[in-house]
Amino acid sequence: MNFPISLFQNVGDTRPQQVSRTWAQLCAKFRSPVVREEKDGLLFSPARYSGNRRLQSNVIDLSMLVLEGKGAAADAEAFRAAGIGDF
Repeated sequence: MNFPISLFQNVGDTRPQQVSRTWAQLCAKFRSPVVREEKDGLLFSPARYSGNRRLQSNVIDLSMLVLEGKGAAADAEAFRAAGIGDF
């Protein structure tokens, strides 16, 4: 199964590069996250956009639910405890 996502070069980039990734490809990326001091750099959105701007009003649909946590170790433990997966 493929998931359409949009890639952006940084937080100021408003032009989505729409690509498709398999679940295995996404999981491989999530296993080795880039941890930054500041929230800037390469990012993705699970949305497909109409037009060429990252705006909420341009969202066509979402390919997945994305949750963001403050502490990766605590988040992973919570997922394991809930039986959601092994991260």
